[in-house]
Amino acid sequence: MKLSRIVLIGLLSMALITVVACGGEGPYVSFSNWSVSPNPVVVGNPVTISVDATNNNSTTETFTFKLSVDGVSDIDTSVVTLAPGATQKVSFNYTPTVAVGVDHPGNYQIGIQQYPDGGAVGLNFNVIEATEAPWETGELPANYKFFVEWSDSIGGIVEMQYWAKGDKWRMDWSSNEGDIESERLLIYDEQFAYVYMPAMAQVIKYSSPSQMSNPGMPYTQEFEIYYFVNVSEATILAGFEAVCSGGTFTYGQEDVNVQSCTKFTCNSDGDVSSKWISDNGWLVRVERTTQSGYAYTMQYSNIELNADIEDSIFDIALLVPEGTELIDAQ
Repeated sequence: MKLSRIVLIGLLSMALITVVACGGEGPYVSFSNWSVSPNPVVVGNPVTISVDATNNNSTTETFTFKLSVDGVSDIDTSVVTLAPGATQKVSFNYTPTVAVGVDHPGNYQIGIQQYPDGGAVGLNFNVIEATEAPWETGELPANYKFFVEWSDSIGGIVEMQYWAKGDKWRMDWSSNEGDIESERLLIYDEQFAYVYMPAMAQVIKYSSPSQMSNPGMPYTQEFEIYYFVNVSEATILAGFEAVCSGGTFTYGQEDVNVQSCTKFTCNSDGDVSSKWISDNGWLVRVERTTQSGYAYTMQYSNIELNADIEDSIFDIALLVPEGTELIDAQ
């Protein structure tokens, strides 16, 4: 088992967020694939906040983005130049302390503002003190797989099939968010990372997974964080109670698709998050409704531990059509 001091970060909304100019001439840029690393977040420990930014103009533009936390602005700045339709990962460095907006454990909002004339977008995350109760998780087997479906209150839908075999992994990803549809195959074969985009008939090759945009990372992280096989019920309960410090915490039995589960709910000033953990000890369902009324649901199914997974499913050469363009981005 792994034991760590942890704050659970609620799964970041995977809906595409578009920043529109105040003058109404946008959209200028859209954000997707939020990530926070490392996850969990603990007071005083540095984190990196990343998001993919896409230029929706018909001309090359230079964008300035600034990070804020609960009204404390200009914490970090990132400047990028993007060609029309281009996407680039934008990253910010942040250490949660009193000086930058975090004066107690609880729920906070990160904002990213486009300057000089763009609107702000944001996400919520929770912080606890490093001295608070530890969070204990089970250790996933080397081989496992699952399917996850995510949907939100504005019509976004994501489906993802995931396989892990030792250090190898594969992710079949599809999303439909408004008028934007996306399909990708992401693979790490222990040597290189690949992204296959069927619509563009292209494979991009990277030297490591950290170089590529990975929209499914929050889903795999969520499954790992809430994996409690061989963890006692009392320890699980204590961990959830600690994370909900300052909010209203409830729990009780509730089945999901005939699976017997315990539902843990935290209401933090109207931001309500629920997790369903099966009696077997793994995450089955997530629901969250923010103070603004935005809501999403995520459900895991076809979970198979110690799965028999063939090495061939990680071989990019066997998975893409002949004639697919290979772009080496190492």
